[in-house]
Amino acid sequence: MSCDYQGNFLESDEFYATLLHFLSILQAPMHIFGIYIILKKTPKSMEKVKFPILLLHLITAWCDFFISILSTPVFLFPATAGYVMGIMDYILPTWLFCYIGFVSISLIGPSLTLLFENRYNFLVRKDSECQSRKVKRILHISLNIIFAFLIVYPPFQNHSAVPDFREILHQEFPCLPEKIVRHPRLYFMIASTSTAFICLSFDLLLPTIQVFFFFFSTTFHLYRNSKSRSSKTTKLQNQFFRAMCIQVCLPFTVIVVPGFYFVYIFATGYLNLAFNNLTVILVTSHGAFSTIVMLIVHQPYRIATLQILKIRKIETPTFASTTHYISC
Repeated sequence: MSCDYQGNFLESDEFYATLLHFLSILQAPMHIFGIYIILKKTPKSMEKVKFPILLLHLITAWCDFFISILSTPVFLFPATAGYVMGIMDYILPTWLFCYIGFVSISLIGPSLTLLFENRYNFLVRKDSECQSRKVKRILHISLNIIFAFLIVYPPFQNHSAVPDFREILHQEFPCLPEKIVRHPRLYFMIASTSTAFICLSFDLLLPTIQVFFFFFSTTFHLYRNSKSRSSKTTKLQNQFFRAMCIQVCLPFTVIVVPGFYFVYIFATGYLNLAFNNLTVILVTSHGAFSTIVMLIVHQPYRIATLQILKIRKIETPTFASTTHYISC
């Protein structure tokens, strides 16, 4: 275990809470606008992918709101400890809403998996409309959601079994000041970091494997069948799939990079509160990046946004013709 605490502004609760609240003020209108665009401006040609896009948007919006306002958590990783400054601390037990927060972030994985599985199902599978296939898809996404709830629970199962956690924290990370070690809202999840490391690794690994499988399977299918389809159909399918990948990949780096950073610090035992705070702030900005990219890369959403903002005036017939850039 190693510890680096300088007592600077980046490590202060004031900086951390203020920036998170400021981000929530900026992101709330964007999330609401994104929900409106998906519900009201999704063309019929995108109807089959409407629910996965909406689900991903709602989960990321909820995560941003939960972290910024409801919990405002200060993580002392790699020590499985921390404290909160949000309003939920007065409503639920600390361990319970910490668990809710981890589940919320973990659910991003199943939502991403569903998005790519949706394209794989309607573009690759020939039995996409069969009843048995629909049952298998429901079972698949249900198992992913159950996994998201279960994989983050082990660090919380002994939430009341470590009475001397403050002494343990001070011994393992002596650089932490007394105001943190004796913080009245300090919460200790488990005595060992190995459980958290294993859970976080599997939580990242399983959705990543599935997303890569559906991505490469769909990409290979589109490339292999490009000659057997009309050039227009191929172009439209490739255009939408490429736009969807951009929608996911650019904001996804905002989640993956912090995720691997947390895996790294759990593996090495290195604690830096300033880096921890900046990493959580980066994760919280994921929703804004995701919404902006979604509105830009999908042509119907981009056109609708420009019309609403009165930046560009487009005739209705032209808009209708551009909505057929996806073939489900």
